[in-house]
Amino acid sequence: MTSVTLLCFIAGIKIGAQLPEVVNKVWHPLMTTFALVNVVFIGYGAATGQTLSALLGSYIAPGKPILAAPGNAIMYFLAPAIWSFAFGLYNRRKTLFPNWLPILGGSFWSALTGILFIAGMERLLQPVESLKLALLPRGTAALAVVQAGCIGATTSLVTAVVVITGIVGANFGQTILNSMKACPRCPRLPPPPPRPRPRLVCQSLGCRRPLLPAHLER
Repeated sequence: MTSVTLLCFIAGIKIGAQLPEVVNKVWHPLMTTFALVNVVFIGYGAATGQTLSALLGSYIAPGKPILAAPGNAIMYFLAPAIWSFAFGLYNRRKTLFPNWLPILGGSFWSALTGILFIAGMERLLQPVESLKLALLPRGTAALAVVQAGCIGATTSLVTAVVVITGIVGANFGQTILNSMKACPRCPRLPPPPPRPRPRLVCQSLGCRRPLLPAHLER
């Protein structure tokens, strides 16, 4: 089941990327992946005599080894996923350093207002305690799972909330920013150009072609 899930993820991303740009404005490629995985799961459940709920319940086995269930293998890669963010940050270091104050200030302000807003809505609507805790963590799924362990929230609920939030943000975030005429400078800057390839000494001195040994020029 792990290999089937991985193939569905890859196929969903590839199919979603091939859709017209007009479609991708309201239907993010992640939605294609989500739909494809669910269709495959429903078909797999029907073929094996399981309901979708039962199949999803056995998808992850908390506290068991990495290969005990497909979800365990995916959860194992949450920590490397966080580390991988460092490569993108390092690649944009020339943009980040001059703008460190608005970046840190915006991150802190958005986290603070988000938590306060959720806390206010929870006080107003009075959901069950497990849902209250699940709505508090902020960040990617990898970070939210760690936060869930710190506050005693249910990992599955926290992951569901973060995934839904991410899908909504990916689908409609850019449209909302454009409609509000919000133009944050840093997120919209293009990635830095690739470094120039090193040239041979003779090319730097103006030679028309590299000077190679005779046996290599033949």
